[in-house]
Amino acid sequence: MAQVIAAPKGKRWIGLSADENLTQRLARDLNIHPLVARVMVARGWTDSEDAASFLQLDRSALANPLEMHDMAVAVARIHKAVAEKERVLIYGDYDVDGTCATAIMVKTLRRLGLDPEWFVPSRFRHGYGLHPHVVEQVHTEGVSLIITVDTGITGYQALARARELQLDVVITDHHQMSEMPDATAVVHPDHPQGRYPFPHLCGAGVAFQLARAVLGGFPEDLVELAAVATLADQVPLLGENRALVREGLTHLRRAPGLAMASLLRVSGIVPARVDETALAYSVAPRMNAVGRLEDAHLVVELLLAEEPNAAGHLAHRVNSYNQRRQNLQAVVEQDALAQITQHPEWLLQPGLVVSGQDWHEGVIGIVAGKLASRFHRPTLCIGVQGGVAKGSGRSITNFDLYQVLAEVQQKNEIFTAFGGHQAAVGFSLATADLEVLQTQFLLATSRRLYGADELSQRNCDAPLRLEEVSPELLHDLQKLAPFGQGNAQPAWFVREAVVTDVHTMGKANQHLKAWVKTGESPVHPLVAFGYGDNLAAFSPGSRRHLVVALEENDWQGKVSLQLRLLDWK
Repeated sequence: MAQVIAAPKGKRWIGLSADENLTQRLARDLNIHPLVARVMVARGWTDSEDAASFLQLDRSALANPLEMHDMAVAVARIHKAVAEKERVLIYGDYDVDGTCATAIMVKTLRRLGLDPEWFVPSRFRHGYGLHPHVVEQVHTEGVSLIITVDTGITGYQALARARELQLDVVITDHHQMSEMPDATAVVHPDHPQGRYPFPHLCGAGVAFQLARAVLGGFPEDLVELAAVATLADQVPLLGENRALVREGLTHLRRAPGLAMASLLRVSGIVPARVDETALAYSVAPRMNAVGRLEDAHLVVELLLAEEPNAAGHLAHRVNSYNQRRQNLQAVVEQDALAQITQHPEWLLQPGLVVSGQDWHEGVIGIVAGKLASRFHRPTLCIGVQGGVAKGSGRSITNFDLYQVLAEVQQKNEIFTAFGGHQAAVGFSLATADLEVLQTQFLLATSRRLYGADELSQRNCDAPLRLEEVSPELLHDLQKLAPFGQGNAQPAWFVREAVVTDVHTMGKANQHLKAWVKTGESPVHPLVAFGYGDNLAAFSPGSRRHLVVALEENDWQGKVSLQLRLLDWK
């Protein structure tokens, strides 16, 4: 049974329990560090055979793609298009998932001898989804088949127009559907009439499975795109998603494609040492930045580049967009935090809603994610321009934000556009309806969060004495990777760590670096991102309870162990 092991003001740290006998047996059977075995048992991996399968997961975990709903129909229609040399359009989306899925499908058809056209909408000129006017335009240009990737499931008007024009549409998507779309094929891992065993693939994951089915094999060079999209889209890193990311990282470390090698280079990442953190927090944001500020065509062009100089040039352009994105994001984030500081009562509510005049809609999703993580509550971030408000929401663990806003929409019908999934949503509404949204969102959220404890609670996988930290522990801990949604990086509780030194770091002194020890342990470095304003609390000689992650620090080719602060008292 879990127990409270420390209680910072307004928070509870909950230590997950693990049966000692099961822990010892798992450590022995799998030949892993006892602390890693304890983490696995606490997370429910109590059977040695199942735990071994989890640790050794690879491409064999991917289901037969033909099990997915309408997959066989889609494959047959694509082969017909290839045989008859039809004009085909790949219709994607402007985020990492959508651009990677677009590139996967274009490369797949090129491999079959067909050179398809492709299109990704502009966040600003088109908005999300499959649009009727695009369908009409490509029909006049002779396109007879549209294949959507990471989109299309709610494009009812566009699908109706395609049917009128006798234009076939194969939908591949993973977003939630409110009604059944009328298309030539609907390839979806969670289709209500389907039997696919894993419903949590992202759009590029679905596209990769379609590529497997069409090509009749495992396209090694495309799995890296499915991996970065899986991490960027924050789908659960379990089962098939875990397998895709593992396979993708293996390929990237060994022989990255031109585009990914160029992106790693401008991100300052050595391919041999790339991991899920580097992809999720360095590479993916650069790719996302283009579609957040302008058209994402540039990203697809990079992913399809076949010449090194062209790939390098495009990667540098992508990187420049990311620098602009960071500046815009900083403005919105500072404004949002200032509002929260002025209204501390907002943090007594189960959800958080912030809005601002002329906040750039391309960065509000990132800010929503940062606020949700920092204040541990589902968060909506909304940019207002005149009478129109556009918002983005990010969730917390085990909270279905999509269903909450779907409930708000069902009762109030305030959204003019709405979509997403459990972890992330996007929406538009009239500025006049913002107050209604805030009230109804907080009401719906409170019905799903039973008391403040859920918001203030942080689970700790195991207690840790710093004397136990070793390269062997970290080596075995990394066997649990890749970490992400549904498979969080283990959080360790360290009691009464003594601070020996501390300083701020970062351009705005927004981060801390301290050195801590317990008992007779060596001194260990502790990095605390975003905790720069807590410098005084970590003065040398102070004793602090900590929740930390254990990780490698690779700085200028020198690898060392470090602790990363997650919480403190």
